[in-house]
Amino acid sequence: MKGKDVLKVDVSYRDSSLTSRIAELTVSYAELPGKTPQNDEYSTLVTARQQIRCRVVRGLSAAAESVGRLDRSSAIELLRSTVDDLRSIHDAVMDDFGEESRLDLTEWLDAAVANVEHCQRFVGDLAVRWDDAWGRLKALESSVSREVPTSAAVYVSGSELFQAPSTMKERLVEVSSMLKDMYVGHGLETDVLEQYQNVVEELEEKLIDEQQSMTVYRPSQPLL
Repeated sequence: MKGKDVLKVDVSYRDSSLTSRIAELTVSYAELPGKTPQNDEYSTLVTARQQIRCRVVRGLSAAAESVGRLDRSSAIELLRSTVDDLRSIHDAVMDDFGEESRLDLTEWLDAAVANVEHCQRFVGDLAVRWDDAWGRLKALESSVSREVPTSAAVYVSGSELFQAPSTMKERLVEVSSMLKDMYVGHGLETDVLEQYQNVVEELEEKLIDEQQSMTVYRPSQPLL
């Protein structure tokens, strides 16, 4: 294996101007870290987190299919079994971890369980239309499967598996206000600053719309 490449990753993404781009990363054998107890534990932690994430995705996908067939009971049972499997994944590795890794994985599990159990509740609520329940399941599945932040309404508050960096927006507003004060203090117009802020806000809305459009399609069924 020495002198050979062991991993190649190609990532497609959109930059700040929504232009499609591809990033490539190749890892050679020589770049792999040596085997130590510390990175063994970290590798196990990352693997367990990914197992939980993938199990959430499979459970949400299967539940959405059942909801699409108007079978809410089956969907609820699938989500319940998902929670059981998530706890099993967590419990199977806890004895191998130190305190920090235990806390990390437990917080990840709690967030995953909170969202899946929330799905159980709204799927079982007949006041929630079947197509609305299907859309919520697919929106959550999309975010978890692609490991990207999404709109706040998709996750249970405080249990976001992939949280949007709201602090960036807060910082933008703070810096913009500071610059406006400086401009006014020097007798300058602030129109350009306001235009820049509007452009950023419009871009943020476009990103949200694009993400939501990934789950717009809904199966054709009669409304209940």
